[in-house]
Amino acid sequence: MTIHMDTDEVHDYTARTVHQLSEINELLDSCKDRILAIPWSGLTRELFVIDFGRVVGKLSVEVEEGITL
Repeated sequence: MTIHMDTDEVHDYTARTVHQLSEINELLDSCKDRILAIPWSGLTRELFVIDFGRVVGKLSVEVEEGITL
């Protein structure tokens, strides 16, 4: 079986995907900055920031893996 592909189209798709993943990273950083800027104190804030940090960290790892593929 022979598979034919348009390499220019594949390169364009890859470039768009990398660009979108980079934008996602920027949005994650922006969200993190906004969360840290909320004038809120106490244990619930600390727990939220820790949980949010874990989620952002996991998402960032996935995004970076997508960029390096």
